[in-house]
Amino acid sequence: MVTERSSRARTMSRIGALFLLWIAVTSGGRSHAGPPVPSVTSAASATMASPASDGVVNLNTATVDELQRLPRIGEEKALRIITHRERTPFKAVQELGRVRGIGLKTLRLLKPWLAVTGPTTLREKVRTPRKAAAAPSPAEVGVPVIL
Repeated sequence: MVTERSSRARTMSRIGALFLLWIAVTSGGRSHAGPPVPSVTSAASATMASPASDGVVNLNTATVDELQRLPRIGEEKALRIITHRERTPFKAVQELGRVRGIGLKTLRLLKPWLAVTGPTTLREKVRTPRKAAAAPSPAEVGVPVIL
């Protein structure tokens, strides 16, 4: 009985040690596993620093071409925005989320370049940085998977 319990304890100890080793190898010395993930606000603020992204787009008066200067807004979404504002003009930037195809993430990304009053002053297409590549799986790194 004593040997069975100690054998189980040794096995659990080895599994725990292997798990910690796997975390250390896959994290590359970082305190957490996986690559750093840029936030939407940091992506927007990094893009705002470029001269091409100075200005705003007035949702109530912008043309299709002016709306397409915003990131992730193509011709179809621009037409949906115009159709929506013809029925009900935008009173607040957050109302853009009511347009089909524009979710919370897109709204957060676009917010620095949106307005509902005043002129449209954005002159060039806003470019946002691409997402970082996904972290490699343990098998790709060469860590044996223990089942």
